[in-house]
Amino acid sequence: VETQLRNLGWQKITNMSQLEPGDVVFTDKGTSNIQGTWSHVYVFRRYTDNSKRYAWVLDNYGQNKTRNIGSGQRSRSILAYRCVG
Repeated sequence: VETQLRNLGWQKITNMSQLEPGDVVFTDKGTSNIQGTWSHVYVFRRYTDNSKRYAWVLDNYGQNKTRNIGSGQRSRSILAYRCVG
């Protein structure tokens, strides 16, 4: 998926404090316990706090949720892409 996104002109974002609405966020969420094996996808909507630790997202089931995207073990297994093309 990452190769395809890059080929289509999407920009990789690794600093979760720089997300913008519409960015696509991937996590490994412990499904496989293999870092870099993305098992969940969110569309970033906005931060819910000033620390930019929590985000309001739309998940791949079409549900709006608040997720911790900026701390702990999980933050090492998160990356995002932004369409710049």
